[in-house]
Amino acid sequence: MKNTQAVTFQEINKFKIALEKTGNSQQLDFFTFMLNTGLRTLDVLALKFTDVDYKSNSITIINKHNQKTSSVVLNEECMKILCKLHAKYPNDIFVFQSRKSQNQKNKPPSSISRQVITKAFKTASDYNSVAVTPHSIRHYYATQLFLMSAVEKSDPQWLSQLLGHQSKNMTMDYVKLSKSAPDLLS
Repeated sequence: MKNTQAVTFQEINKFKIALEKTGNSQQLDFFTFMLNTGLRTLDVLALKFTDVDYKSNSITIINKHNQKTSSVVLNEECMKILCKLHAKYPNDIFVFQSRKSQNQKNKPPSSISRQVITKAFKTASDYNSVAVTPHSIRHYYATQLFLMSAVEKSDPQWLSQLLGHQSKNMTMDYVKLSKSAPDLLS
């Protein structure tokens, strides 16, 4: 597992403000989508509009690690992003499609690259001196859901399945990095 620095709610907010100033709307939508789903970067980048079920407010994800298919229910904020992007770019295939591949012959549409996201996150992080990566957002998401399950005294196995982890131990390793959860883990 990657060595990822845990982030707090305040750091996430500072980062979002920096990304609004240094990035573009597509990068901000990507950040918001990750923050609200906890999906892996590559899963979000591979997301196509055909993967979206607008009736059930869900998406179908094929896990790149184990090839399992899962359904993720989306909140209202994610659905607004999807509807906005689909209305603005009705011919796009990917939700976060690269605009560089448009109007080029013999070049199929593709999503924006992981490098574009990494650069945008680095620029916003440097702007505010708050180190936030897509992976640290995934950790933040996992921690928040773990804290909710601890309050409700429910088994966090469902969280492992949601995150696509092979074991509950992997999920617990995510949470152990959190600045928010030390009391619950003792």
